[in-house]
Amino acid sequence: MNPVQLISRAFEQRDFGIGGDRFHFEFGSDRPLLLHLDVYRTGCSLRKQEERYRHPSPPFCRLFRFGGEAFGGIVVIDGKEASFAPDRIYLLNAEHPFEVIYRPGSRLYYAHFLLTDGTRQSVFSESPGLLSIRRPELNCFFDFCWAEARFGSRQAALVGALFEFLEPERERLLLREELFRAFAPMLTVIENTPAAQVRVAELAEAMGMTPSALSRNFLRKVGVPLKQYLDQRYLQRAAEWLIHTERHLSEVAELLGHRDPHYFYHAFHRIAGVSPGEYRKRWKHPPDA
Repeated sequence: MNPVQLISRAFEQRDFGIGGDRFHFEFGSDRPLLLHLDVYRTGCSLRKQEERYRHPSPPFCRLFRFGGEAFGGIVVIDGKEASFAPDRIYLLNAEHPFEVIYRPGSRLYYAHFLLTDGTRQSVFSESPGLLSIRRPELNCFFDFCWAEARFGSRQAALVGALFEFLEPERERLLLREELFRAFAPMLTVIENTPAAQVRVAELAEAMGMTPSALSRNFLRKVGVPLKQYLDQRYLQRAAEWLIHTERHLSEVAELLGHRDPHYFYHAFHRIAGVSPGEYRKRWKHPPDA
């Protein structure tokens, strides 16, 4: 039996700097949802022997299927074991630890991505760790697009599959966007203020609430602590400049609203767990896999 290889979160986060292709599209016709798709990596791999991997903290979602007629392997996620059938397309959700066994001869078509809505949260954040669909006609289209090995073709197949996964989530996502609209004045302040200068007191004033009332209301209606949401937005803004530009760290600090680069270092390290320089090194110029 082959040993289990541990794939750390830091190793997986390399993908954030490899692709980063972003697309926007609407889902639904009567009340369309504007969604944002970030695709980090697509590919195809053939396993010559059994391989085992453990992913303790995956930062992005995986969509994949196995070519051929045999079962491609086994996954253990959310305390449950499942076999990968060749007639299905699967979605492994972000932030759900899993262990996977790939069988010899299995051919894996995969995409690493994040799909977010107007709340800037993953649309699958409240879904189980493993989702699957069985659409024979979509399987053929998926295989054809992956065989072309062109990013545009793979993107079309990815979006087509995501639409199938999204359909059961549509009403919940509409409700979540409606809840966020209740915080529109606050969100406007967040978008128009440098991330490091956002203050809960000013957000509360925009909403006509006390800071404690705003925090309670946000957690109750959105399901995420306000401080955690603000940290996520800070990291998203910082990452855009660290990964996708060559700006000096002191300039990134200034753009984020820090008066002193040292404050940037400490604030960023608290949220990301690494320094801004290490974050850029890991994700902008990732080592070979």
